[in-house]
Amino acid sequence: MKIIVSHLNQDFDSLASMVAVSKLFPDAMLIDPGAIEKNVRNFLNDYPQLISFKKIKNIDLEQVETIILVDTRQPGRTMVPPETFKRSKVIIFDHHPHHEEDIKGAQETIRYYGATITILLNLLERKRILFTPEEATLFALGIFEDTGMLTYSSVTHNDIEALNNLLKNGAAFSAGRKYISYELDQNQMRIYYQLLDNSEVFNFSGINTIVGNAESEEYVDGISLLTHKIMDPGNYKAGFIIVQMKDRVHLIGRSRIAEINVAKILEKFGGGGHPTAASGVIKDLSKFQVKETLVEELKKISNNLFKASEIMEKNILPIQISQTIDQASSIFKKTDKGYLLVFNNSEVIGYITKDDVKRLIKHNLEKKKISDITVNNFSVITGNTKINKIFQKLFSENEILLVEQKGVITGLISKKTIRSFIPEEFSIDPLKLNSGKIRSPITGNAKKLLYKYLPTELNALLNKISEIASKNKFSVYLVGGFVRDILLASFKKKPDKLSRFDFDIVTPQNGIKLANLIAKHFKVKPVSHHKFNTAIIILKKGIIMQNQSFRIDIATARKEKYQFPGALPDVKNAPLRKDLFRRDFTINTIAISLAEKEYGKIFDFFNGQNDMKKGVIRVLHNLSFIDDPTRIFRAFRFSGRLNFRIEDHTERLLKNAITSRYIKNLSGKRVFEELKYIFSERNPVPIIKHLADHGAFYFISPDIIFTEEKEELTLSVFEVLSWFKLLFAENQIEKWIPYLLIMIYDIPPEEKDRICKSFYMTKKNTNLFLDIQNNLIKVCSKLSDTEKIVPSVIYNTLHRLPIEAILFLMAYTKDNKLIEKKISLYLIELIHEKIATTGEELIQMGIKNGPEIGDIKNKLLELKLDGKIRSKADEIKYIKKYFLK
Repeated sequence: MKIIVSHLNQDFDSLASMVAVSKLFPDAMLIDPGAIEKNVRNFLNDYPQLISFKKIKNIDLEQVETIILVDTRQPGRTMVPPETFKRSKVIIFDHHPHHEEDIKGAQETIRYYGATITILLNLLERKRILFTPEEATLFALGIFEDTGMLTYSSVTHNDIEALNNLLKNGAAFSAGRKYISYELDQNQMRIYYQLLDNSEVFNFSGINTIVGNAESEEYVDGISLLTHKIMDPGNYKAGFIIVQMKDRVHLIGRSRIAEINVAKILEKFGGGGHPTAASGVIKDLSKFQVKETLVEELKKISNNLFKASEIMEKNILPIQISQTIDQASSIFKKTDKGYLLVFNNSEVIGYITKDDVKRLIKHNLEKKKISDITVNNFSVITGNTKINKIFQKLFSENEILLVEQKGVITGLISKKTIRSFIPEEFSIDPLKLNSGKIRSPITGNAKKLLYKYLPTELNALLNKISEIASKNKFSVYLVGGFVRDILLASFKKKPDKLSRFDFDIVTPQNGIKLANLIAKHFKVKPVSHHKFNTAIIILKKGIIMQNQSFRIDIATARKEKYQFPGALPDVKNAPLRKDLFRRDFTINTIAISLAEKEYGKIFDFFNGQNDMKKGVIRVLHNLSFIDDPTRIFRAFRFSGRLNFRIEDHTERLLKNAITSRYIKNLSGKRVFEELKYIFSERNPVPIIKHLADHGAFYFISPDIIFTEEKEELTLSVFEVLSWFKLLFAENQIEKWIPYLLIMIYDIPPEEKDRICKSFYMTKKNTNLFLDIQNNLIKVCSKLSDTEKIVPSVIYNTLHRLPIEAILFLMAYTKDNKLIEKKISLYLIELIHEKIATTGEELIQMGIKNGPEIGDIKNKLLELKLDGKIRSKADEIKYIKKYFLK
């Protein structure tokens, strides 16, 4: 016995192939496939005499000798038991690609045409077998359906020729409109709307793919056409629908391009089909599990779709390192490319960008050497490098990749170059790499960190800000140093205790309006700066924390434009990403959302967390130090404070900015502010050393020479300040004073005066810096006179000096143990001595109000310091004896 068999869920190609093969094997029975698609059922209802099926249960399978299998090679997709296939001769006609579950036939006719019926029509024509117009119509429907009305990439010229012959044989092509219908019934519409609501678009290496999911308590026929329905509006290159019906998930895939082979993809799910159309039915997995597995599979496939030579920018022009910015500009005018390759003779050493050149020309720096902006942060790859490797290299350390073929640089790949090829998880530039894994710009949630590191009162404050902002439709983000420090703490096994809790908040909306709303709630008034659209809220002790006041800075998200190097920026409102891009280093560009619906979500557009983990300081663009030279000081400050390395390219840009004298563009006041920040660090010694090594102090004054003696003095000041803090933790001192004294104590008086004026120092501090050398001589002279010097002399020698100056003197004279001992005595004991008698009491005793009262009090204090009087009674006795005669 011979039987003709095809797959379940019979479509037109399957039915047409069964009818056609029955003409080649007229003694064979056609076996009912079990499940038939709705459109095919409609056709059979209209043509009941065209075909006669036998039910599998009504035949004696023991008598089956030959199985003719059409439109599939997988026994598991048919109604026939596997053991029947094993003991029968199998003849196969199929157009699907090979699948691991395919059976091997005794005879096989495999052609990768658009439809299996096309294969059989060629055989019928060769054998001169005739067929009716009704059969011709069915055969045409088989081709039309499996080729998407000739729109699929699987269409071949054989399919077109077959249709031409069918038309000559009376096929009614108009039947395609009736039976291959894209009109949906009520149940299909219900699933279609679900698919629209639950669809997600992915970009797999430039291939836009839509994936939708839905579910139905009952079986719904003909859902395969819904795949095209969700693909067509967005003209997606590939589409998948995942529909859960009862205990099974139906997965259907369609592809319009050769790069995405849906049959290969659905093999992973036990399904099959051909490259442009495939389906499968999955048990034991939910629709969400199927989707997750499908997306991962698509990512794997997309990683190998393209190679470097196919996507690189070609014909990048060269320039020599010795040339200037205006020469580079002239070369850029000859090309539409955004880069020039920089050579040192015949060796590629880096590249420059058109944007950087334009900005330098706007700054009137066209005569500068291109070495100032040459980027050497690149790697060389071969033309055969696959796109997944390109992504990993490009978004870890490298700004660009150079493509080499046979020892010659033939092209360049940048993040901009491959934007159209970037997969979904890389879709926002720049991309994220975290411990080798690609991450989206939304990289985790900090809610638990906030609750862990913040006092309860401050978490309540943030929640209240979130509530106010959300109620008034503001987007709000925590930014700045607090965000950096809390994330750094989370990376450490033994984190430092956080001590800085003032909040910086950014909103893309109106910052001043938001500040007014928050301030109103706490019944305080904000201080607003309308030029920059920023505001400050001060919450005094008792409002939030019992013993601590609190500051909130609120800013409108903005971008900055610098009219010339070192200028204060012009600002303009901008989205969050551009606001973060204007900041100094990647580690300071991270934001935490305070929106109620995404509270704690971390936005890390510039890979700041990865740089934190690596321990590097990295600028965001090549002109960062030129636009704002204060970043030179901040780079050293953060490097010293965090014990981070300045990334190689950033350090080269920093050195270029220093040697190009951009610090000179800063006002003295701005330099002074940065120095105070540095000198106030917990340990500024390595920061000062780095500044000196890079020649940064020269631009404050050429007279500042950081000698070995000054380096030792810097360490001595640090040790003295540490000692003082340990003993007198409650005493607040200005740490910057002794460190700045190191820099300028020995330079000419007129230069000191110039520096103090340029720094806009107070008169008191200016006098201190101008007199420091005289004070050094006087103190050293008096305190080194004799070991038996009385305490009152020590006191009178030091008490007119600020504590900071005394600590500097102590460090300066550290090798003189005698002087050190006396200064220690002053700071530990003498400075705290007080007399008991008040000025009012002296007046009551008959002393005339005036200078004499001060003189008496000073004399009493000297006597007390020297141990000659000890009590208030001794003081009164002395006054009566010498001043009340």
